[in-house]
Amino acid sequence: MSETILLFDIGNSRVKWAWLEGARLHGHGSAAREQFDIRAIAEPAWPPSRIVASNVAAQAFAERFTSLVKKRWGMAPEFIKAEAHGYGITNAYRDPQKLGADRWAALIGARSLSSGACCIVDCGTAVTVDVLDQNGRHLGGVIMPGVVMMRRALLETAQISYTPGAHEVVRLTPFAHDTQEAVTHGTLYAVIAGIERAVAEAASTGNGDMSRFISGGDAPRLLPLLGAGYRHEPHLVLQGLALIARGGGMKRLALIFLLINVVLFIWYYNHTQPAAKESKPAATVPQLELLREVQSSNPQSQIIPAPSEPEPPAMDAQQDASGEQPEPAAAQ
Repeated sequence: MSETILLFDIGNSRVKWAWLEGARLHGHGSAAREQFDIRAIAEPAWPPSRIVASNVAAQAFAERFTSLVKKRWGMAPEFIKAEAHGYGITNAYRDPQKLGADRWAALIGARSLSSGACCIVDCGTAVTVDVLDQNGRHLGGVIMPGVVMMRRALLETAQISYTPGAHEVVRLTPFAHDTQEAVTHGTLYAVIAGIERAVAEAASTGNGDMSRFISGGDAPRLLPLLGAGYRHEPHLVLQGLALIARGGGMKRLALIFLLINVVLFIWYYNHTQPAAKESKPAATVPQLELLREVQSSNPQSQIIPAPSEPEPPAMDAQQDASGEQPEPAAAQ
């Protein structure tokens, strides 16, 4: 039976999750980050064997999330980090771990869907655009404010009356006829123009025939306003997390196998060395002669005594001075 892994994509404003069993992702769910309740996650037939997460929220939320996970399932979550190389991808960042964990997972998910060059657009609180060439080399990316963040910044710095959600459009008109509509159109123009420019730059570097993936909470709102050729993948980060989780499982199995081999080697060594020592032959005369030659060149070293010549047998008391044996006495 394959292990059951619970995956979490913790973003700036939302938390998404899914269950991984074998190669199958299911049981997807999401909630606003501030309203996230771990008790609302329905379990399959058995609890998770591991919990793997990407997190771009503040450390305080990561600590709260860890506490909730431990309380419900008695284990700590595994937070992923970007690497310099992995899963067929070479990270372009000077400090690889500075790349957001969600972007790293999205790159891995996109690579599993396309073996050629691709562009990944993630439209959340912030909009990110990352580019992979056909060899899996990350060419870098851009980050810009998302639609909601852009509107909030505009309203905080200008005396503009705006009602969120009003005048949302599926088709842009050239110009608006009131302030509410003007803010809606202007922020959409800005985000769409930023995405299209970044994608065009990526295509101009020799990746013109690249796949274009779009994900994130604002993707359904922006997709109709973008040019053709974008493929909506709403769970791209979770797909990447699934690959990382499966890879991590294989690494743990390899480590366990290595530890078993080390233990077996130590057991074999401890049980065979005494016998080897007992059966080790003594140094031969040529070997001792060689040692004496080496030590003669270093007078301070301990001298190995020359092997003593065997003593001649003791002379019998009855043996005469000539060394001849006396005639045996006749039997009485």
